[in-house]
Amino acid sequence: MGEFSATNGHRERIREKYLKGGYKGFLDYELLELLLTFAIKRSDVKPISKRLLERFSTIENVIKADHKSLKEIKGVGDFTCILLNLIGDISTKIYEGKLENKDLVAIDNKNTLIAYLRGNIGFNSAEQFMVLFLDTRNRILETMTLFYGTLDRSIVYPREIIKHVIKYEAKSVIFAHNHPSGSSKPSKSDIDITKKLYFSLKEFDIRLLDHIIITKNDYYSFLENGII
Repeated sequence: MGEFSATNGHRERIREKYLKGGYKGFLDYELLELLLTFAIKRSDVKPISKRLLERFSTIENVIKADHKSLKEIKGVGDFTCILLNLIGDISTKIYEGKLENKDLVAIDNKNTLIAYLRGNIGFNSAEQFMVLFLDTRNRILETMTLFYGTLDRSIVYPREIIKHVIKYEAKSVIFAHNHPSGSSKPSKSDIDITKKLYFSLKEFDIRLLDHIIITKNDYYSFLENGII
């Protein structure tokens, strides 16, 4: 009973600290600790928050970690996984909202686009290939993950992309795929596929505005590097 009272008292103190001064006075493990109090009712959550950061290094990595990896941490159950992943998904949703009705080619929107892509696929453990379908003013009509797995000619089909271009009446597209390895450098296959798709789309008067490789901490733009 005494242990629970001490834990409960500590929870009240960190909540009060947050109410008075916001997040800036907190260390990373303390922010996670405060968050975990809403999913774990009776246990001391400080050790759990420290174990999470020890395993995943940053808060962003924690909230973007997959369910299976999170549950490998002692003290983390289903409710905790849901809460952490929900926070991660909400952050991605916020960036998605910021891109609405914005020109994705405009320089001042580039950072928001990168943040959105990173939140969407940058933390995934398997490669995913996204297509952003845009209108004549470079605004998003639709986003879709069309292909899964390492990019090569056997999985990326121009006709599949063109089918959706027609469906959404898109005038241009942006490609994005993630590198789970953490390296944003394009492979020869990445370059070959991009060039193939560029010329395939060009035949239908569809512009490929960029192809972005995204990782947890970096990105590579084919446009910025003069490949397309």
